[in-house]
Amino acid sequence: MGEVVKLEPIKNISINPLDALLSAYDRNHDFKIDNKDIIYNYIFLILYVFVFFYLNLLYI
Repeated sequence: MGEVVKLEPIKNISINPLDALLSAYDRNHDFKIDNKDIIYNYIFLILYVFVFFYLNLLYI
């Protein structure tokens, strides 16, 4: 009539998928954002663009 499904408890969780996910952002794998990481450049760029446009709006 139906299938028998056997569920087993999780014995361990690998951190490799998380490490692979963060590898593009955290290049030196220290779980900190510093100037060696790609996301640092994105944050710097977003702040720079925001400040640039905000200052331009003040002078209009």
